[in-house]
Amino acid sequence: IIRIYYLATYKNSGVIDVYICDEYLTTIDSLWLDYEEHKSTNIEMFSYVFRPKYRKETHHFCSNKDSGKIDIYHRSILHTIDSTNNHLYEVRGNEKFKITAIKICTLEKS
Repeated sequence: IIRIYYLATYKNSGVIDVYICDEYLTTIDSLWLDYEEHKSTNIEMFSYVFRPKYRKETHHFCSNKDSGKIDIYHRSILHTIDSTNNHLYEVRGNEKFKITAIKICTLEKS
């Protein structure tokens, strides 16, 4: 299980892409869906049960020996916003993404 705790907010919010073992897992957006009414910043949690594929050729769950590799990439999306939508452009601001914790829990087969 992977859990990513991050600050969700109504302004200056960014986006990250999460990869595990070099495989894309998800995109997380720190902007509230109802950012115009929800004027606060709170800690949110993304949780996912990760079931990696065992690779016979390497005898690992990942393609390399680093079977717990997690990559997080901050991605700018300002260039995707229509230039006529000044309000959303201002809400995104400097596109911060603040991670407060990452927790990984492994479960053993019985």
